[in-house]
Amino acid sequence: MIEVSAEQVLAWRLHRQYLEPLTDAGPVEIVGRLCGTQAQVASAAETAIALRQRNPRPKGVKRAYSDRSLVKTWAMRGTLHAVRSADVAEYLSLLASARTWTKPTWSRHFGATPEEIEQLTESVADLLDGQVLSRDELVSELVQDKRFKGMEEQLRSGWGALLKPLAWQGALCYGPSRSSKVTFTNPASFLKNWNGLPDPVEAAPAVIKRYLSAYGPATPETFDAWLSRNSNKKSTLKGWFASLGKQVVEVRVKDETRYLLAEHE
Repeated sequence: MIEVSAEQVLAWRLHRQYLEPLTDAGPVEIVGRLCGTQAQVASAAETAIALRQRNPRPKGVKRAYSDRSLVKTWAMRGTLHAVRSADVAEYLSLLASARTWTKPTWSRHFGATPEEIEQLTESVADLLDGQVLSRDELVSELVQDKRFKGMEEQLRSGWGALLKPLAWQGALCYGPSRSSKVTFTNPASFLKNWNGLPDPVEAAPAVIKRYLSAYGPATPETFDAWLSRNSNKKSTLKGWFASLGKQVVEVRVKDETRYLLAEHE
């Protein structure tokens, strides 16, 4: 087994993440390499891209949102990300498969049962099909239904706790900004290449390969920490990594076995 130093790992990641050297790539390619860019603060994604470009162009992420090659949605670890539209369904598939909203601790904290989230998902997907609505417009429509009246405060919260499981299941994503107001829409009617969520077993190899391409060598546990704050079963992660077969190799870093793409060995 190949031994790799921590210094070698750091240097390799800086290269793969377009930090050393800088790149001439555009926002979509960079976001694709990074497996999404944090966008909880609107300017964060623009900054992350500009720091990696030799000749940064202002508002590149905003333009990519406009042409829908990037989409903004709740993704990894429940935070807002700019994600390449061509890839987003695969990330969401893995996030949805963890079904974190069905756990008792989640229900107690956010005040919605798994059954209520299922009903909310169906209703929001229908309301946003072919429509773009502001948060206020969406919530005002929802609370006309007596099933959702008790959720109004949480639904209006800027943290979007009740909306995250809907995003993971592909029922909503961010739409075009309307002045200072955020809007939501259904990715099925918003994204040209949207074909629904693939089966997690099919999505996992593609997502893991992208992750290892930028953040490897890594373990299944660090992958899951990045993806979902360690919400997946160890047996599930083991199966996902095993499905890659000879596409990955094992290396040793500080006496720890990690996975690296075979093409990067």
